[in-house]
Amino acid sequence: MNDIFDKESLLDRIDNDMEFLSETVEMLEEDGPDLLGQIRSAIDAADSETLAVAAHTYKGMVANFCADSTVESALKLELMGKGGDLAGAHEALAVLEDRAGRLTAALRELLRGNG
Repeated sequence: MNDIFDKESLLDRIDNDMEFLSETVEMLEEDGPDLLGQIRSAIDAADSETLAVAAHTYKGMVANFCADSTVESALKLELMGKGGDLAGAHEALAVLEDRAGRLTAALRELLRGNG
């Protein structure tokens, strides 16, 4: 799991409060797909400003889980949006979506007591 998120840092950050973790994972599962959809729509529309904002928001959300690789993927898209250069954005989004899916699955494993 350490390649997906830093379990020790996460548990320390939330003071081992698994109920709180469960609530925040639920928020990620509810809001994350919408934000990823906004990112995809912004890329499809070549709307760099919306891309930057949506990627920044998503980055902040996953940063709460000490998920550095997912944060880095969102940051890459945020910077593409800020720079107005969306070349490679669809590929970057595919990486972000993969990491986001792996993060959610790993967090669910942790909540089931298997992580």
